[in-house]
Amino acid sequence: MNDNFIEELLTEIENKEKEDQLAYCDLLLIEANKIEEEMNKNQSQCEKEIEIIKEWMINKNVKLQERYELIKSKLNAIMLTTEKKTIELPNGIMKIRKQPDKVEIVDLELFLKNATKEMVTIIPEKLKPDLNKIKHYIKLTNKMPIGITLIEGKEEFTIKLKKEIGNDTENKT
Repeated sequence: MNDNFIEELLTEIENKEKEDQLAYCDLLLIEANKIEEEMNKNQSQCEKEIEIIKEWMINKNVKLQERYELIKSKLNAIMLTTEKKTIELPNGIMKIRKQPDKVEIVDLELFLKNATKEMVTIIPEKLKPDLNKIKHYIKLTNKMPIGITLIEGKEEFTIKLKKEIGNDTENKT
């Protein structure tokens, strides 16, 4: 009888320990869920802050871009008075370069009906205009193929700024 009572008591204690362990695990799962929610909340807050900072940066850069374009247009105006194509200065290089002419196919069917072999690239089972060959044809013959518009290259003004590398004015004694 005594052995049976002790066995029942041990079984009851083991069951109680298992119940307590399961309750403890459930509490840990609740805590893990709270931690995940907090991390998600932090992530969401971070993303909102990033958007606010991006909007701030965009607003600041719009003003700076306007100033940059004003400076660039002043430099372009000065460059045009010199009749030079390139001017190198200590803090940058100013250049005026003509962009290449471009051709635009405005009516592909009409163009292909009148195109010569020199103006197309034949790919097996596919006929496709070759824009470089068309530009070459126009320059050689001074004739405009039907269905083509020539977009003349414009002069483009660029500046290239020299960035400071390290501190060159360092005192050496």
